[in-house]
Amino acid sequence: MFSNVLVAIDSSDHSIKATQVAIELISQFPGAKLTLLYVTEGRNTDDEALVQEKIQEKMTLLLRELVKKDVKIPLEVLQGSPDSTIVAYAKKQRVDLIVMGKRGLNPIQEMFLGSVSYKVVQKATCPVLIIK
Repeated sequence: MFSNVLVAIDSSDHSIKATQVAIELISQFPGAKLTLLYVTEGRNTDDEALVQEKIQEKMTLLLRELVKKDVKIPLEVLQGSPDSTIVAYAKKQRVDLIVMGKRGLNPIQEMFLGSVSYKVVQKATCPVLIIK
């Protein structure tokens, strides 16, 4: 059913859980592809390798889990508005499913799934799985 799954990540615990769920999910679909996407909002033009290194530092727990399972997953780093960039990337790559963590910044925003995840659910043309 799913052949191309995108996990939108940040440095939150929900993001780690979302990746773990996505790995379990695609294991049920032989040949399915999983990609991690990290979107930076900053306007700095850091070297892409440096940006990826910073992300990997933030995602140490996640990467350890992936290495333990001997899974190799590509990591894409893009710059822009997170919700729009995630949706545009998913469309361009013909993603079947977007998986992302729920990230509440405060109790009021948490009621609405968090601003980025809420906007992705509203804009995406494919199914979106939100992980708590």
